[in-house]
Amino acid sequence: EEEARSTVELLKGKCFRHENEQSWITADASSAEESLIVEIAHKEVLSDEEKRLKYETKAMKEIEDPKERQARCQQQRRNRLIAYHEQLEASVQRENRELLVSSQRLESMRNRMRENNRCMECWMLHKQCICTTTPPELSALFHHKTIVYLHSKEYGRLSNTGSIIPIAFPPPQSQIYVADVEEDEKKFHEALSANADRTFVLFPSEKSVTVQEMMETLNSTEKVQIDSASHETTRR
Repeated sequence: EEEARSTVELLKGKCFRHENEQSWITADASSAEESLIVEIAHKEVLSDEEKRLKYETKAMKEIEDPKERQARCQQQRRNRLIAYHEQLEASVQRENRELLVSSQRLESMRNRMRENNRCMECWMLHKQCICTTTPPELSALFHHKTIVYLHSKEYGRLSNTGSIIPIAFPPPQSQIYVADVEEDEKKFHEALSANADRTFVLFPSEKSVTVQEMMETLNSTEKVQIDSASHETTRR
């Protein structure tokens, strides 16, 4: 072992990690024995108890039914989530809890997107990015501002097509704001306050109206305002 360690010192910078990530193989070893020495020197050293546990875990994975394994992993995730929320309840005030969870969830998703080589704008893989495929004249034909208001669980999901809106109509013509994220909430409410009388929610429900009905209501309201202003001017 001592000879192997000294060989490792001599070959530092001339090795690469083997596929099993438990040993190193020399890139320019002069003999097979030299490579073998380096590999042996870096092999994982486990106690008898650790070897037994590792063997049992490996054997269980090999014989375990895939559905049972999936159910076990899901239960482990649920247990971790329950423990995390219990820790939150003990350490964070109720009014700040959702803000903290949403911010952490958003940051976690952004980190995963970077690690998976995904575009931060359209959320697609970089090789499938659609950010430059939208005709620039498209936004010139659209004379409205659009806000996409998302739950933090929806951010980054490819099934959520709301991410395409800022691609077609770049900021400031459209924006994405995530619910219960403090900075986004502030900007969202500022945008609503600045256009309170001309803001509409696009949402399917029994009380929804068509665009034509909305425009008729809007035009009639503006006409009443203009007539009132004219009448006031005439009186003066």
